[in-house]
Amino acid sequence: MMGYRSESIKRPSFLSGFVLVFSLLIALLMAGCGTQGESNSDAIAALPADMPAAPGNPLSQAPLPPQVEDERQLVIWVPENFSMGDESVGAQVIDDAITQFTQSYPGLQVEVTLKSQSGPASMLNYLRNAQKAAPSILPDVVMMDTQELWQIVDLGLVEPITDTVVGDLAEYYPFALPSVTYEDQIYGIPYAADLLHLAYRLGEEQDVPQSWEALGENEDIRYLFQGASREDAINESLLLHYVAAGGELNAAGEPEDPAALIRLLEFYETGVASGLIPEQNLVLSSPDAVWNAFITTDGNLADAMSHSFLDQRELVTDVHFASVPSYNGRPVALARTWAFAILTTDAERVDQAQDLINPLLMPSVHGKWAQFARLIPVSREAVDYWGTSQSYHNFLSILMDGSTVALPNGRVFAEFARRLQKAQQDILAGRQTVPQLVDEVIVTP
Repeated sequence: MMGYRSESIKRPSFLSGFVLVFSLLIALLMAGCGTQGESNSDAIAALPADMPAAPGNPLSQAPLPPQVEDERQLVIWVPENFSMGDESVGAQVIDDAITQFTQSYPGLQVEVTLKSQSGPASMLNYLRNAQKAAPSILPDVVMMDTQELWQIVDLGLVEPITDTVVGDLAEYYPFALPSVTYEDQIYGIPYAADLLHLAYRLGEEQDVPQSWEALGENEDIRYLFQGASREDAINESLLLHYVAAGGELNAAGEPEDPAALIRLLEFYETGVASGLIPEQNLVLSSPDAVWNAFITTDGNLADAMSHSFLDQRELVTDVHFASVPSYNGRPVALARTWAFAILTTDAERVDQAQDLINPLLMPSVHGKWAQFARLIPVSREAVDYWGTSQSYHNFLSILMDGSTVALPNGRVFAEFARRLQKAQQDILAGRQTVPQLVDEVIVTP
């Protein structure tokens, strides 16, 4: 049986397709176990077997119903965008996987609770507060953004896992395991990704520029990308541009090649002066804001997350895809990744959690779920079951197999990303020069 609880939360507009894996799990398990609202507190307890029969009652000789044992619970917290969707869409995709799990644990109740992804009521804040005030309510499993995973590792809520728990390492794309690795230990099972690449609409005789030099030669191009950030959120566009400049993202938060940082800031400075980079970028604070600006204005180049492209491609048939331009013309992309993490340390519950996750990792389930969720599976086998246009499928497959980087984990890298964000805003607004900003970014953590 599955229980389902949702916090009273406002739903974000982005990643609205990311809804099926647990909503369908809920629907399927509920279908086999009764109504959603049932609980132990609502059931009438069976009479004890040794209760004496009432004198003269002809029914007293009938056997009593068996004693009802307390149901066990496996508690999972997931992001709010795993909310209940259309229960009929794609249900067959995970039917066999869930049946496999419920047959193994017929008396187990799975409770899925939705948590906000940001703000005071976010999953991360709930985990922090529960650890301090009520550790007994901590979940057994979470599905979360890997940029939050390392933070709950620092809280001591997650233990390292072995390669055997993660599965066949060779089947994962190169960026997947680094996304769940922190201080040389693996802490999560990577599942889904959202890739940042280029969306463009150009004239029929215009080639999409692959290098920054070619980009600057076309006076008609306006390049939209994220130039601001909300709260402490990571600016994926900025970090991808840093990689496109020849930089390397590392957990140490140190630019190993300062020349890459200089190239990046000079690219921004020159782009603003030439009109390539519009002033509008300074207020675009999320990938979704960039996408909305791109499809509602005359912008012809924009950084775009793959979920936006997959979700609206039929509505924007004049929009095409490519890797973002780089200083040397080499293709690069950046992935935002979600992963399962097991919090329980009870051996029996750990086994149950793994047995729940494993069917969802089957390539046919993994790939087809991602298709409905408008995300990308992180294993090669699962991508074979992932349905999209052949050209986009091939493009992403090639991009993920060696040209896509993961966001490093850790506080030191997060601080580097914030310093880089400030430098980007200052150079785009013309407040400081490149040499001044380089000195501010390159500091000893």
